[in-house]
Amino acid sequence: MSLYQENGYIDFDWIRRQRMTWNIIIGGRGTGKTVTALGECQLADIRIVYMRRTQAQLDNAGTRDLSPYKAVNNVYGCCVEPDPAGKNLYKFSRIIYDDDKRIIGDPVAYGVALSTLANLRSIDLSDCEALIYDEFIPEKHERPIRHEAAAFFNAYETINRNREMQGRKPLQVFLMANANSFNVPLLVEMKVTRIISQMQRSGAELYISPQKSLLIAQLMDSPISRKKKETALYRLTEGTGFADMSLKNVFDLDRSDVKSKPLREYEPICGIGEVTIYRHKSNRRLYVSAMRSGSVPVYETDGLSYDRFLSVWYPIIYSSILEERIDFESDTEKALLLTYLDIKD
Repeated sequence: MSLYQENGYIDFDWIRRQRMTWNIIIGGRGTGKTVTALGECQLADIRIVYMRRTQAQLDNAGTRDLSPYKAVNNVYGCCVEPDPAGKNLYKFSRIIYDDDKRIIGDPVAYGVALSTLANLRSIDLSDCEALIYDEFIPEKHERPIRHEAAAFFNAYETINRNREMQGRKPLQVFLMANANSFNVPLLVEMKVTRIISQMQRSGAELYISPQKSLLIAQLMDSPISRKKKETALYRLTEGTGFADMSLKNVFDLDRSDVKSKPLREYEPICGIGEVTIYRHKSNRRLYVSAMRSGSVPVYETDGLSYDRFLSVWYPIIYSSILEERIDFESDTEKALLLTYLDIKD
């Protein structure tokens, strides 16, 4: 088994044939995630939904010059081009040019944006077998989408509909991105942050859980990344967080406040989601751990329970972060709490 083809790019077809419903593919820049995913689905005649986070990103992808299929056409020798298919919706179709005529064939993909899909809930995408969510981890300068994880799960429900109750296979999902940020709402809600962190520490590139129908691929040893290391940009930025993210697939996370502490020196004050927050018995410093102990209020990550957490504890925790009076048991606990608080590292 290898995650890579002979040419060094990711072997998307192998991943697809594992038949997991949920597939998370995180890799360095230029490792062939998008091109091979779109190209292999087109070759296998699998009609897909191509998703971007924002409508602006989708609108760019819906132009011929910036279409993700522009590179696919060059690599796979096909001709797939975008056209509007309604408000906030695009289709990517096989095109035949006959003299001066542009003949539009069957669509291979429909383009949607997570931020606006709620307005398209009446559309029928039941002919699509897979959803490719491209660049689902935003870059740090990008604005968050309110309730982003819930928006995605609702989008999946809209597209998947009742196909499983009709005896059909569930819509296969491929979440693809660079390791731009570790505190990502979608990963937190899928409860895979801890798994991804363990994979990063051990150097494991592949995790499969048949029970959850989940596959996680982290391209830690991409042959393409090794070659890119010798290019001008990465010779200049060697040893920086940007280079580690782009080449080694290492999340750009400040770990200066990640350190294990003896819990006997602390007392719990509250819990939220998967973490418990402790306060030091003498110096009042905060500590965030996965260990839950004591009889303290435990809050959910949505609804009124979450609003109560924000009302009572947000000012205290946020000031501790600003004043550097907080430590985290591991980078997982840090990512979880920052996500709950909607704070970027």
